[in-house]
Parts: sequence; structure tokens; C-alpha cells
Amino acid sequence: MQKTEITLSFDGEKLDALEFYLKKENTTVQKRMNEALTELYERIVPEAVREFLDRKAPPPALSLIHISEPTR
Repeated sequence: MQKTEITLSFDGEKLDALEFYLKKENTTVQKRMNEALTELYERIVPEAVREFLDRKAPPPALSLIHISEPTR
């Protein structure tokens, strides 16, 4: 699915404080906002619509890992 960027306005000092405390939890504002937006999407958008959109989306790229055996 194509990603769309969302821009928000928020008080700079509050954002600095938020970033400071989130860093202590080894996370970021962007990660937490992504989690919140995903939770909102899953709560609001009916399951049938989510399933339809998931079927439309191309499958995620597979990572191929090649493990070679040691030569003797």
C-alpha cells in the first residue's frame, strides 16, 4: 500500500519533553503515533473493509537468506 505522510502541529516544549521521556522507554514519538494510528484504524474501520484492503495490497517482500555450509 502507498504510504501517506501526516503532518501535525504540537507545542515545541511539550514535544521536547515527550521525546525526552519516550527515549527513556527506548521508543520515539513516530513509533508511538504509528501504534496509536494503527489501533484507531483497527477500532474504527470494519474488519471486512480491512480484509479487503489487505487483499488488495501486494504481499510483503520476502527476504531470502542463504546459509552456506562450511567447506571441508
